[in-house]
Amino acid sequence: MTRQINSNTATASHTISAPSSPTISSPHTSIIASIAPMTNAKKAKPPVFTGEDCSLSSVNGWIFSIKSYVRGEENEEEKVEIAASYLSGVAKTWFVGKYALLNALPPFAEFIDTFKAQFSRMDDARQLRVSLECIRQGTRNVLEYSAEFQLIHAQIGPTADPVWVHHRFIEGLHDDVRKIVGPNIDPEDTIDQMTSRAERAYEFVVRENAHRPRNSSKDSSRA
Repeated sequence: MTRQINSNTATASHTISAPSSPTISSPHTSIIASIAPMTNAKKAKPPVFTGEDCSLSSVNGWIFSIKSYVRGEENEEEKVEIAASYLSGVAKTWFVGKYALLNALPPFAEFIDTFKAQFSRMDDARQLRVSLECIRQGTRNVLEYSAEFQLIHAQIGPTADPVWVHHRFIEGLHDDVRKIVGPNIDPEDTIDQMTSRAERAYEFVVRENAHRPRNSSKDSSRA
């Protein structure tokens, strides 16, 4: 192969206050980071996958990045060669051992399926469900919470019970937001629709808290 590898390789209840440039920090941010906007029509290079972090978010993040990078490339073997140039360590050793003696590389989609089967952990599906059970909005706004929620949900796939997913989304909202939006959620609502309603409720709570006297409890105790 002629290409050279690039070695680049939540939470108790809080009082909601207006966020100041918040950021998401979670085990699932690798995929979010891979969906960076492209400037000047130049594709962002994928990260190098070493095989050390085999969480489903890491594996799927690399797959997403490499699929985006080779989009537009017509030659199937060329796609696989490009993908291989972003493997190193254990992952590179696996690739060489798997394909070095073959006369031709497999179609790209077949390579991706084989790669995912090799590096995905057996308990990932269970771990993702646990993550969805535990995720909370915390001090984030609803849009950030929803982005991470949908990221985990997408990795679980269509096997997740929609009723359970709805329940988990509502339960993960901040208490003040959930009290407002929970009774108004329809079983047929999509996550995007629930997000929209919850974000409006969140903005209302932020405004209410901003006008609430902070020292009222202290003043009353002194009286």
